[in-house]
Amino acid sequence: MSIKELSEIKKLKPHPLQSRAFRAREKFVGLACGRGSGKSLIAKYRIVRALAETTLHSRPIYFYLLPTEAQAKRIAWSDMLAMIPKDWIKKINATDKTIETHFGSVLYVLGGDKPARLEGVQWDGGIVDEACDYKEGVWDLTLRPALTHRCRFCFRIGVPKRFGSSSSEFHKWFVTPSEDKFCATWPSSDIVDAKVLEGLKQELAHDDYEEQFNATWVSARGGVFLEFSEMHNVYDKCHYTSSRPVIVSCDFNVDPMAWTLAHSVGDKIIVFDELRIKNTTTQRTLDALHDRYNTPTHMAGWIFTGDAASKQRRTNADVTDYMIINNDQRFLNKSISFPESNPSLVSRYATTNAALRSADGKRHVYIHPRAEGLITDLKSLSYKAHTNEVDLSNKRLGHSSDSFGYMVMLMRPLPFLRAAEEKIYTGLYT
Repeated sequence: MSIKELSEIKKLKPHPLQSRAFRAREKFVGLACGRGSGKSLIAKYRIVRALAETTLHSRPIYFYLLPTEAQAKRIAWSDMLAMIPKDWIKKINATDKTIETHFGSVLYVLGGDKPARLEGVQWDGGIVDEACDYKEGVWDLTLRPALTHRCRFCFRIGVPKRFGSSSSEFHKWFVTPSEDKFCATWPSSDIVDAKVLEGLKQELAHDDYEEQFNATWVSARGGVFLEFSEMHNVYDKCHYTSSRPVIVSCDFNVDPMAWTLAHSVGDKIIVFDELRIKNTTTQRTLDALHDRYNTPTHMAGWIFTGDAASKQRRTNADVTDYMIINNDQRFLNKSISFPESNPSLVSRYATTNAALRSADGKRHVYIHPRAEGLITDLKSLSYKAHTNEVDLSNKRLGHSSDSFGYMVMLMRPLPFLRAAEEKIYTGLYT
């Protein structure tokens, strides 16, 4: 089957660098491109075509690698089964995720978290997808030695991420010239409908958009909340309003316990106050909230959210934080929206940054200066040098921004990368 026939499965929007990458005679092809740019499909088409090609070996073997076995099963396995013509297939092993063809070739779909499956053989070709997300050393110590004798081509592809565990390795390899390597980059805007990208600009933080869709190698700067601006996000007109529901977002650390208080106004989060109390309990913090905002006169309702651990963390043998809040009758028209599990830190930080300033330049969060703990966190929280690990050596930092992050996840959730990619693909093909 020709590439023309294969392309009837899914038609890519024509692009000169896509064509060059597919036809590359170089042994290695590196693609650091935006989401929805077609880089994975090009690589998939190339490996499907290779399954029918004649080689010097009677049983050529190829691999499609993703960082984990779970990703390989979810992302690659079904795609490859759909793309390989049915009359080519001799045998399918769903347990080992292998596809054997009548031509004698075999395709393995693998996860990088089990590198032993890659070792001890010489591969005829392969795809290393999501190249920034492997454990350090997988490429140099496991893959590269297995591509020395028989390999005809290997695609190493992904979004140019700041904080992936192998992002610096991929970047160094990508920018280092070599006669046996072709590398290219292009943004999502070359392929994806502009209206789709405009919507994503409103949802993602600036650096996240630059990285994920403009395919820019953004420097891994130290601050966690890079989109926060004391000049633009702090506003002394953020006041409590008795006619609006109060959103109370809770971090249940004991010293300090940090709760963020806000209103939702249109697409904006208006933080008008915080509770930050040393050596306390959930009940005492509720008492402080009751005293400060005179709950009997607030008829517009209360929305409690925050750390999912509220449903498990017990203040004594029988009572959880969630139960204490739920049983307090002083808060009229109350609703409780604690998640079943907390989002990942990466997701929470990305969501918070996008709310502080999205890629289209709009700000969706305004904070009163009295929320000093939250402002300090947003200004000060940083990553440890040369890592994606947050520096929490100062035990006073992190609790207020955690509390605020839970609120943002409730009020302005993002689709995140996989869902965003699926959204993009609706506008990708002609």
